[in-house]
Amino acid sequence: MWRKTPVVPLMLGLVFLLLATSGCSQKLPMALGRNYEIYVIADQAEWDSLGTMIKEILEKTTITPQLEKVFEVIHVDPAHFSDYLNRKNLLIIAALEPKSPTDELLLKALDKKVVDKIKSGQEYLFVARDQWAIGQFIMILASKDIPTLKANIEVFPDFIYDLFYQERDRRYKEELFWRTEAVLERKLRKDVGWTLKIPPRFRIEAEDPSVDRLVWLRRTYPDLNIFVHWEAADGPEALTSMWVDKKIRWIGAKYYDGAKPVKDAEIFRRGTFHGKPAVQAYGLWEITDKAMGGPFRTIAFYDDETKKIYLLHLVVYAPTHRKEPLLRRLELIADTFSVHK
Repeated sequence: MWRKTPVVPLMLGLVFLLLATSGCSQKLPMALGRNYEIYVIADQAEWDSLGTMIKEILEKTTITPQLEKVFEVIHVDPAHFSDYLNRKNLLIIAALEPKSPTDELLLKALDKKVVDKIKSGQEYLFVARDQWAIGQFIMILASKDIPTLKANIEVFPDFIYDLFYQERDRRYKEELFWRTEAVLERKLRKDVGWTLKIPPRFRIEAEDPSVDRLVWLRRTYPDLNIFVHWEAADGPEALTSMWVDKKIRWIGAKYYDGAKPVKDAEIFRRGTFHGKPAVQAYGLWEITDKAMGGPFRTIAFYDDETKKIYLLHLVVYAPTHRKEPLLRRLELIADTFSVHK
């Protein structure tokens, strides 16, 4: 929710591939693979030249407290492309001169006018969805030769990453919100004046709207937690990093077995949330006497209409799972938060 909207390159095209392996009348299978896996189809020469750059662009890491890659890049030789046609994330890299198996594949797949634009340098990035499987995302990076392709990729590296990241978010939202706890959503809106989209299996673990002004939503196995706290404030000046840190520690001490932020692993940033002044905190939490820990995210914002500060504290405990995807799901839930008078 705090990601910047990328600048769209002028040379962005949309191509629906027309290979013999697909057709409108065919019933497509569901895409396979994990959301964090990106299969890169590239000839060895192109991979040797560009593979390190592609990995640096896509394999960003986060500490949860283990070091986790947001995406994992897997190189596939074009000779085995048919084995990966139904994967969720495909990235096809090709330099059209000199010709190679990947180049020949694209020359057959793309319209001649598109090929001419690639060779002339007018276009180099193309995307398609649901080509060989439902829920599939395909990106093509192509230029007339390897040096040109490398130069083009270097222009918008964040944009390439963001396209895959946004596609992952889209899948997460479909997974989270295909059905929601509507009765619980209405109860919160009526009882406490705010609500959010609540996916299945989340329940109220604790609530104290009068004294602590807090609601704790929880889903177990793995343990996913959303704490919402609110209090009156005269203005956005009351929203400080110190206030947010104090509330994080209070919630952990009173409600979550004494959890507290790990020293030197807590970062604060100012920004906006739905256009309102906000402070974001992210870091790691721990319960030292139980050898427990994990990542957290906190979003606090000031709402001028209700004259209140709202704080959403997101906590993940999942020792046997990848934690970054779980934390991102909680962020997407938090992004649906809305205040009602």
